[in-house]
Amino acid sequence: MTLPLALLLLACAAPADDPLDGLSAVDFGDRVVEWETRAHATPLDALQILQLIGFEGPVETTTGYTLMQVRYETTSFDGRVVPVSGLMAVPDGDIKGVVSWQHGTNAIRANALSSPGSLEGLAVSAVFAGDGWLVVGADYIGLGVSEEIPPYLHTESTVNAVVDLLSIAGLAAEALGAAPELGLVGFSQGATVSAGVQRRLQVDNPTGLTLRRAAGLAGPYNLRDIALPYAIEQDRSYYLAYVANAYAHIYGQPLSSILQSAYVDVVPALFDGGATFDEIDAALPEAPEDLYTEAMLADIEAGRDNWFTLALEENETWRWVPETEFRLIYGEEDTDVSPADATGAFDHMWAEGGAASLLSVGARDHGGAVQMGLPHVQRWFNDMTEVQ
Repeated sequence: MTLPLALLLLACAAPADDPLDGLSAVDFGDRVVEWETRAHATPLDALQILQLIGFEGPVETTTGYTLMQVRYETTSFDGRVVPVSGLMAVPDGDIKGVVSWQHGTNAIRANALSSPGSLEGLAVSAVFAGDGWLVVGADYIGLGVSEEIPPYLHTESTVNAVVDLLSIAGLAAEALGAAPELGLVGFSQGATVSAGVQRRLQVDNPTGLTLRRAAGLAGPYNLRDIALPYAIEQDRSYYLAYVANAYAHIYGQPLSSILQSAYVDVVPALFDGGATFDEIDAALPEAPEDLYTEAMLADIEAGRDNWFTLALEENETWRWVPETEFRLIYGEEDTDVSPADATGAFDHMWAEGGAASLLSVGARDHGGAVQMGLPHVQRWFNDMTEVQ
């Protein structure tokens, strides 16, 4: 069976009860712009999707669920209220609580988590909604229905998008009879977003949900000192160009202060949400030395302050103290995000008396952290007393 065929079968399957029937009487105020039911999956569908994607980890899929897109509003980095979208997956029958998935790096609007063909959206829905959790996942500003420039690795505005969706999820959970318990989990960019969301909720929680557990898979928490230098070391021009374009826009600085002149006009067109991965990859140089200016690379290597390095520091998510356990999960052979990001964040949190734990999945790369980490998170969310 091909993946498109599997999606077609999902689209043709009808849920016994449309979740919209249970949500239609809920007063969401001005939070929700529009709901759309996309598909229904059976437990067998969920297993087949995971197999087709190539997911290796053993997970439980015991219930069917309905995939939906919710369109709502959030606050951008400049204070504007902007339309955004997100995924919601509603299990059939009893609901354990809410799981919020924060997705990894994506610069392609059509691949947003709530899009029908999003492999990441299909996978996390199968893992968690198929296990009885109400799943939500923000597309983030600039992706999905949003036509903004994606504010990649800008913590405040991305956390806004997640928390605003969680406020909707809290009302939906109450209407659907779900326990008001929340688990946060994210991968790569989504791991640092998850940390940012937990930090926000400790200070101000408008969601009606109680955070019980949180996990980050292969996350870049220390952008200035670890994540960006490691991306340079590993020749990750995709990440480097994406964050340069986002920060120049957000902080009102010339892109030429980061990028060499040959890429100043090229990069914005690559990261406007419309280019494909192949188009982006083909247009960027392999070596960061051919992308970033010599002066910027020297400042990063020497640890000198400039507007860009200070912005990276401003968007860190490691220098805080979790009150609810935050589990940092990583692969020891990750060449996208340094294992030192997880171990360094843990060391700080633990030294400050924070509720943090650290889990290595062994000799795994970036994707392997998800393959091995998600089954662990599923079990941990179901049983907080289990020790791996």
